[in-house]
Amino acid sequence: MGAATTIDASTHVIALVAVTFLVAGFVKGVVGLGLPTISVGVMTATIGLQPALALVVAPAIATNLWQGLSGGHFRELLRRHWPFFLAATLCTWIGVAIVVWAASPLLPLVLATSLILHSSLSLMKVRLPMPSGGGHALGVVMGGATGVLMGMTGSGSVPSVYYLDTLGLDRNRFVQAMGILFVLLTAALGASLAERSAFDPHMIWLSIGALLPTFFGVYAGQRLRRRMSETAFRKTLYLSLMALGVVIIVRTLMRIL
Repeated sequence: MGAATTIDASTHVIALVAVTFLVAGFVKGVVGLGLPTISVGVMTATIGLQPALALVVAPAIATNLWQGLSGGHFRELLRRHWPFFLAATLCTWIGVAIVVWAASPLLPLVLATSLILHSSLSLMKVRLPMPSGGGHALGVVMGGATGVLMGMTGSGSVPSVYYLDTLGLDRNRFVQAMGILFVLLTAALGASLAERSAFDPHMIWLSIGALLPTFFGVYAGQRLRRRMSETAFRKTLYLSLMALGVVIIVRTLMRIL
């Protein structure tokens, strides 16, 4: 990963960023996640993985702060699931290190495969066995896996979504927990990238500029989510994740072939 990759902030690139984050923000507003997965997937296919990871930092942190602090369950979620959050945050550095040591165009396929597998299991209502005593050990394992995948692909959706769903959280606690997790993951990702000088001025300004379409999309998506039932919400969540996995596979193979 090394030095920052510079891209030309042309009108075409700016328009692509605006549309991408508008759509990604809308999906996040509906299901509580998907912003990094969509934006990094599209941007990787056009400007490369390293700039895409840098570009998503500002919109992801801003929207997840909003999502994580609203809902009224912040202290409860942090108290009950801090081992999961901590493991995910720390292991993000491991994922970024893997990208540095073993840079490969096939890395996005790891994310895509895990998204499709997770969504399929969830739609079939196959759940993890939850140990007695709160499941902190399982939380550490699942948090660690989430952090590694976040560092490798820019997305922490898997297996975090599967784990939190297994806990039986209602949709409001689920969405807020994902917001808290993604704030921590994105902050860790941004710090790791900055440590490796992976930012350049163009990426910083583009990332900040992407906030406007992102928030507009999130607001529209949240309005739709409030009208959905719990059942419709979860089906939409898993079908969206499965679709994201398919899109990533197609884009990755097109880029390689």
